Amino acid sequence: MTTIESYNLSDASRVRGHTRTISLRKKVAFACVAVVLSLFVLLITGEVTARLMRGRLFSTQHVMSATLLSVEGAGCPTRYDSLTGWVNSPGSSKYDDRFGVTYNIDGQGFRSNGQPRPNGPAILCVGDSFTFGDEVADADTFSASLERELSLPVYNAGVVNFGFDQIVLEAERRVEQLQPDILVVAIISADVLRCQYSSFQGCKPWFSVKDGILKHEYNPVPSIGQSGFVSKVFGYSHLIVYLSEFTPSLRRRVYGEHRTKVEHDDERVAFNVGRLLVHRLSHLRSKTSILVVALPRRGERVGARLVLDESDRCSLESVDLLDSVALYGIESHPTAGQHGFIASELLKASVFQSLID
Repeated sequence: MTTIESYNLSDASRVRGHTRTISLRKKVAFACVAVVLSLFVLLITGEVTARLMRGRLFSTQHVMSATLLSVEGAGCPTRYDSLTGWVNSPGSSKYDDRFGVTYNIDGQGFRSNGQPRPNGPAILCVGDSFTFGDEVADADTFSASLERELSLPVYNAGVVNFGFDQIVLEAERRVEQLQPDILVVAIISADVLRCQYSSFQGCKPWFSVKDGILKHEYNPVPSIGQSGFVSKVFGYSHLIVYLSEFTPSLRRRVYGEHRTKVEHDDERVAFNVGRLLVHRLSHLRSKTSILVVALPRRGERVGARLVLDESDRCSLESVDLLDSVALYGIESHPTAGQHGFIASELLKASVFQSLID
């Protein structure tokens, strides 16, 4: 074989090898494009499906602000609120298969009492899930029991996971709205400790203290789920939000951290805020009669006892059920029977006796 022939064979071999390399690269590139396009089509299909399921096919709003948010550990649907962080979603209804009950919320965001509301002077109840009546039917909350006993309209403004700071803010707003004759403020000790948080189920209002004066922080409250990069980028995707409901790690990314403490682990800060919030609450006396009720849970006493003591200093009537035998051992929430007992104890207060007499 001549040198020229040997060179031609070697050159042809290199050309064939180069051609095979180009062909392989094309195949890999084509495969990558095919995978990307398949994923894109899959995501688009999932997004369209999620939007159709939620009835918001053409929505351009951030999902955290537009959709109903499920409260962790509860069946009640809530919605973002600029004052308190979240509120009961007006006009919503949801079945809680854990306890076989349905939570019905009226058009103003109040929990239904399971019957048409009677006429007469209004009574307003504010608080957390104990007031809302988590785990019991509409007709079994203490608000519903009060309404049946008095034949007067009782508005249940309890909201799951509220802290004492949120309860006071909601009381101020609802008193302006309803002008009730009586305001019932029901608390558990954990409500006071929640004053440490700037985020609990989502972003919430909180109060700092300077020179003995409360300063309202997070006013307005940042929209739920819009504080993180993932939320800002993917918060418009109904598919991502839907998947986050079943994936705790993704949920934290989308909704933000479940709980963020403002003042580290110093409970004394929360207790100081709690005391000052009682004084702020007492300013509503010029508009309505106020009754503060303390309820037990898991043996917790300190925060609720503090609120009772400060209520006494502010000359607010209170009902202390912390050591009630009938409510002993509550680990989660009161039963229907215990709600009935709470209502019967509230009716003994002078603010209700004046109505009965």
